[in-house]
Amino acid sequence: MKSDLSRINRITDALNHLWHMHPDLQFGQLVYYIADVERWDNIFHVEDDQWINWIEELVGDASE
Repeated sequence: MKSDLSRINRITDALNHLWHMHPDLQFGQLVYYIADVERWDNIFHVEDDQWINWIEELVGDASE
């Protein structure tokens, strides 16, 4: 199975945008914030598309 390498840039671009909106957060705090808002108990098995969608929603909500 070939990996979708473009997902890496989509995730890091979304994280970059969100982190710039909350520059006082440390990386771990940023990840915790994303997982906490989504109410994920265990982030180990969360699919990349779910991360991307949720981060983009957070960015959109903060921009409004």
